[in-house]
Amino acid sequence: PPISSSRRIRPSLHAKFHQNRDVDLLQAQTEHLVRLAAWSVAWLLLSLPALARRPGGAVRPFWLTTAAWCLVNLAIVAYAAANPTGEADRLVRLLIGSQVFNVACVATGVVLARHRAPLPKGVGSAVLVQALALLILDGVLLLQLSRP
Repeated sequence: PPISSSRRIRPSLHAKFHQNRDVDLLQAQTEHLVRLAAWSVAWLLLSLPALARRPGGAVRPFWLTTAAWCLVNLAIVAYAAANPTGEADRLVRLLIGSQVFNVACVATGVVLARHRAPLPKGVGSAVLVQALALLILDGVLLLQLSRP
């Protein structure tokens, strides 16, 4: 968009605003990735001793699914840290898509967790917990990006 005459008077202020916005975007992404990594590492560390006890019933699929989900999260963290999104609009669109997926996962988790068989019950419970966490974590970043 063209710069108005009032902005032409202070081009350095205009450039500084955009520079600060870029720094804020990178900082927001970094903080989000740290939160996601911390959540994932914590649950991964919880899953290892739980699985070492060789649990039965729905408990084993819960911890296996949790561990797998957290490994995927950590791979996403590694990729996103190496390739930060430079445009706020693009990141917002990505987060909205992620939120739609998170809601679908929550719904799937609820359906599976209500199952009587141990495998779907355990998997569904894990999906429900992890998807709810992502819904919150991604929502926090989405709210940060929507602030003026």
